[in-house]
Amino acid sequence: MNTIFERVKHLNHLLSQQDRKPTVRIIPRAVQGTVSVTASKCGGVPYLPAGAQAPTNQDGKLLGMVAQINCAELPKNELYPKTGILQFWLDPYDELGLGIDLKNPVSQVNTRVIYYPHHRDTNPCAHTLVMPDQEKQTEMEFMAWPVHVDQGWEIGLSFEEASEGITPQNWWVYQSRFVELWNELYPSSLSVILRVLMHTRPQMRNARA
Repeated sequence: MNTIFERVKHLNHLLSQQDRKPTVRIIPRAVQGTVSVTASKCGGVPYLPAGAQAPTNQDGKLLGMVAQINCAELPKNELYPKTGILQFWLDPYDELGLGIDLKNPVSQVNTRVIYYPHHRDTNPCAHTLVMPDQEKQTEMEFMAWPVHVDQGWEIGLSFEEASEGITPQNWWVYQSRFVELWNELYPSSLSVILRVLMHTRPQMRNARA
């Protein structure tokens, strides 16, 4: 292993085998027409119980549903409930942070994580309750809104059971483990470790394959 990339690829493989845990892999798929309101999806019309309204931000503007997971469609796992619908909502009117409060990431003032244990009664007006008035929107707001079914912005989701170790996507954990392992295997190359981390992060992702 004479090149930095070869070493990175080797360390990436070793780290991917450490602390492997069960996970559920999400697979986006194109759909023909619209997806059922109770199906797993990105964007599109969400499930809303009969009589329920879509969530809003602190200014009373509608949030946009980024993703919806129908737990009954998941493979057998210990991570999610067995049934029910889990939804993730963000603020499309916040161009920078989509409503996320970086000082308090668990705040749901301008975002929502909603779980419906049952979905027997569906609001037949869900489409109109979550579709803002397009004529009153700015171009940025229109493009950011993730609900425009008429524009084809509805993506189906399927799932598969998997396991995963430490990956570059979990960067803060990965970085510390990478440095520890690099120092252990290549102690004579400590002077290049920061350069490796700064310039090979994309290669780390590619090395997973």
